[in-house]
Amino acid sequence: MACLAGWTTILVANETWEEHLAALVLVLTRLRAAGLSVNFPKCIFGASSQEFLGMIIDATGMHPAPSKLEAIANMPRPQTVEDLRTFLGLTGYLRQFVPQIQFSCGSPDRHPPQ
Repeated sequence: MACLAGWTTILVANETWEEHLAALVLVLTRLRAAGLSVNFPKCIFGASSQEFLGMIIDATGMHPAPSKLEAIANMPRPQTVEDLRTFLGLTGYLRQFVPQIQFSCGSPDRHPPQ
């Protein structure tokens, strides 16, 4: 069972439907035992893919969400060091998909915008 938790989100993923149902029962039981409740109208059960923390997670793995890539592509060119830091913060989650991205971007303090 793979179980990822965000601030207000829990993602449960399994290889088979039977494992998934058993994992859901386990997670819901533990939440109840901890005195936590679930807002069932906001729940999505049995989805083959789901956006979670800016990523699309599906049977093939994790991929950047198209909305995040679009936001990066449409950002104006940084004009200040603060703009550059904002841009690098937004692109930081791409580290796992772009090998050695830190060497391509460098430090905003070493290369301030012209």
